[in-house]
Formats: sequence, C-alpha cells, structure tokens
Amino acid sequence: MSALAAADSLTLYEQLAALPDGLTGELLAGQLHTQPRPTGPHGRAAVRLDRTIGRGYDDGEDGPGGWWILVEPEVHFVRDQVVAVPDLAGWRRERMPHYGVAHVWLVDPLEHSLEVYALEAGAWRAVLQASGVERVQAPPFIELTLELESLWV
Repeated sequence: MSALAAADSLTLYEQLAALPDGLTGELLAGQLHTQPRPTGPHGRAAVRLDRTIGRGYDDGEDGPGGWWILVEPEVHFVRDQVVAVPDLAGWRRERMPHYGVAHVWLVDPLEHSLEVYALEAGAWRAVLQASGVERVQAPPFIELTLELESLWV
C-alpha cells in the first residue's frame, strides 16, 4: 500500500494526530489544514499573553482568578466537527465542562494589533481594535490593563 493510499485510509483526526514534528494542524470545514510552528514574534506574543493573563486570571495573583488558561489546547467544536489549536484558551472554572466560546482574540505581532470579538445572538461582533503601544482592557479580561507594547518586544 502506498503512503498516499495509507493516508487516505486514516480518518481526518488520525491524520491530524500523525502530523510530523514541526507542523501543527486543525480540522476546519471538514479539511485538515497544516502550518509550520509559530515564528519568534508569534511565540513571544503568546508567552507574554500567557504570563499576563494567566497570572491574574488562572493563578489569581493581582486579578480575580477563577479561570483555567491553557497553552495550545486541542479544542473540539463537536457541532461543527472542528478541531482547533489556539495559542491560548481560557475557560471560567465553573463553565469548563460546558460548550461555548464567547470571545476570540486575534493578535498579530507583526502588525502590532489586537482585535477582540464577542459572540452575541449567534454572530461575531468586533468589540475592540487596538494597536501599537495602547493600554487596553479587553473582554472578557476587563479587570486587567494590557500594555500592548509588552507583546511586541
């Protein structure tokens, strides 16, 4: 059996799990999408966000606590048959066993920008667009003032 035929006999999830080192993948709209590991600026921004948000929201240091902040979790959206791997994901501890994503952050370390979207009445709405050296309070982490410049250095 050829390698191509063997790959075709695997389920999409088995193909995702079998990706070689150096590639990450997600299942979106019934297709496997792969990309190389994140670049330096991308990884740096993710680490800074984890340290900043995780300290106040997961650890409860200088923040409200009550969250689980996870690095690169495999998130399954069962209804849409989507498997995504965000850089960071957070859940309120009391909601962890339930479904639902209420906010999405898009961070672009090359453009020095942050966009925040909230799911309202079944549709995504932009609730914050910031860039450069702004200081913001971004939902759902509004108790935290985030210095965007710290993500770009």
